[in-house]
Amino acid sequence: MDTVGIEIATLVGHSMGSGTTIAFSAAYPERVDKLILVDSVGLPFKMAMRSKLFTMPRLPELLLGLNNDYLRRKNLSEIWLHNPNLLTDEIFARWSGFQKVQGSTRILLNILRKDFFQELELKINELARMEKPIVITWGRQDGAVPLHVGQEMLRRFKGSTLEIFDDCGHMPNFECAEQFNQLVFGFLSPT
Repeated sequence: MDTVGIEIATLVGHSMGSGTTIAFSAAYPERVDKLILVDSVGLPFKMAMRSKLFTMPRLPELLLGLNNDYLRRKNLSEIWLHNPNLLTDEIFARWSGFQKVQGSTRILLNILRKDFFQELELKINELARMEKPIVITWGRQDGAVPLHVGQEMLRRFKGSTLEIFDDCGHMPNFECAEQFNQLVFGFLSPT
């Protein structure tokens, strides 16, 4: 923000990116005016068994090292999306392309194993005391981060709103793009 001359901004974070947004906003509250949290991590929740597999030693490297995309496709279509038909070959290539870069899978697994995104409660409480305008969005059928996490964030962030998208998984910004964009533009509008 300093490099490009942005003094204050509205931050949007999705999933683990929301965890980063929360941590940044708590550390630099004067630099953030509003937040949009999309299916956010940050509070403890019971991970699905399939998600826990990716925190185990050695097994994820073995599974993700197989010479096919079966597991990546299955996770995206069953955990991240409510409508698996939306996972076209083009979308799959766009979403998983970064994993073809050498070392990226190792880094992603290291992040998942640290599980920092379930340990942001102190930062969330700090942010809650600041009473910033916050919109929380959630896909009702999110298979990655359960809806009750968003409902608890709504309770903690006084004056925030929670928009729940029906027939939508972990990515309402993709699966319900038109509704999501209307909500965001309305929140960002100065009127």
